[in-house]
Amino acid sequence: MHLHLSTEHPPGGVAIAPPPAVQDSVPPPRAGHAWVPGYWDWRNGHHVWVSGHWVPARQGCHWRRHRWILRGDRWFLEPGGWVLDERVPAVERAEARARVAGGS
Repeated sequence: MHLHLSTEHPPGGVAIAPPPAVQDSVPPPRAGHAWVPGYWDWRNGHHVWVSGHWVPARQGCHWRRHRWILRGDRWFLEPGGWVLDERVPAVERAEARARVAGGS
């Protein structure tokens, strides 16, 4: 599992647990888009809420939300991202895998 460590995230994680998630109001669905839920990021030494938003959908994929993972007594942010949807046929998964790898 890859844990996100941006330049603002200390290499050893952070000692402060993220606050409870903020309940974003999700706007009406947008055709061809996927909702990326909001999450707590670590910036300038404290947690900062990043609001949810719409992104262009990727056929054969779904969005995995950002999440904080506790390891020992330190918290690490695992970034969200596109995940292949195993419920679609193998040919479509292969095409989706190529799109994810290509960043489109």
